[in-house]
Amino acid sequence: MSTIYLRDLSSGRVHKAERDDETGVIRTAEGCNLDDAGEREEITSIDDVDPGALCDRDFPGERVAD
Repeated sequence: MSTIYLRDLSSGRVHKAERDDETGVIRTAEGCNLDDAGEREEITSIDDVDPGALCDRDFPGERVAD
């Protein structure tokens, strides 16, 4: 498993996910509802992501108020 980061293109929110290295299947937290969110893009790093864009579930305590 590898940790990857996904940006929900409809909201701009960034989520943490896991990719199975053997199958390529991506798993996300059920509560994030990314399977219903629509288009998303994989980003390679969250270093330059505004902390306000980080998902509260995936990055607890790291997000700042909007």
